[in-house]
Amino acid sequence: MRHIFASIILAGLPTFALADCPTAADLGGGVRFDLTTGGSWDIRAAGGQDRQVTLVWDPQYETQSLVYDQGIYLSVLAIPSLNSTSLIRFNPPLDTAPDPAPGVQWEVTIDTVTDGINRRDRVRLIWGAPKVVRFGACTYDSLPLQWTTVHEDGTSQVHAYSYLMEFGAVIMNGEGFGTTWTVTGVSAL
Repeated sequence: MRHIFASIILAGLPTFALADCPTAADLGGGVRFDLTTGGSWDIRAAGGQDRQVTLVWDPQYETQSLVYDQGIYLSVLAIPSLNSTSLIRFNPPLDTAPDPAPGVQWEVTIDTVTDGINRRDRVRLIWGAPKVVRFGACTYDSLPLQWTTVHEDGTSQVHAYSYLMEFGAVIMNGEGFGTTWTVTGVSAL
């Protein structure tokens, strides 16, 4: 239903330019989004609507391996070179999450367990108005997603994502610690 509803919302907006642009059919082998930092955001199908992401912020930083349930909700964050993994659980569970649509909001509690240490945070997700994003010669329909995390100590972080309808997945535009980047190109792996 998520993709049907989103398709109805975005009917009539331009989708792909006449270029060799990756599509959902490329998710098996992966789709790479090149970042202005020199890094990349690689998305692969991980079963059903789930997506596996390999993130290289910058060639000088550690590679991260992420799993996004339903292509949207971060459930695993691993840094293999540091032997560190965080598991994230949502309450209420993800099967109660609303479908992405402009103006939709969802508040949830997340429990994050990293190396045996548990942290509980409140999260508010807000979906923005549909827009078309351009990566090099390729254009895709998207919905902006603002993901605000409020920690137990009252501090907060705002992460910016774009949900790409074609891939049923988010890409991060800003990670909440002040770092933002632009996607400069997209290619099938």
